[in-house]
Amino acid sequence: MPSSISSRKLIRILRKLGAQPVGRSASGTHEMWVREENGKKYLAPVILSKKDIPGGTLRSILRGLNISVKDFSANLGIVVIIVNH
Repeated sequence: MPSSISSRKLIRILRKLGAQPVGRSASGTHEMWVREENGKKYLAPVILSKKDIPGGTLRSILRGLNISVKDFSANLGIVVIIVNH
């Protein structure tokens, strides 16, 4: 999982994983994204910024859209090794 990611790259990966934008905030700084899986809809706001999105915000977006770190990282081109302690 990257420590940060550009919103442009994040949006590209979210589209690959089946998420779609459904609306924009009044100020235009965020878009609401939806992802359907097994008949359920998952929603998350995604910030539209020229700055990188921090890792914690990225994890929150992934949680909101029910996307695992493993699936996200596979589309990012990074191998993630999860070790159980």
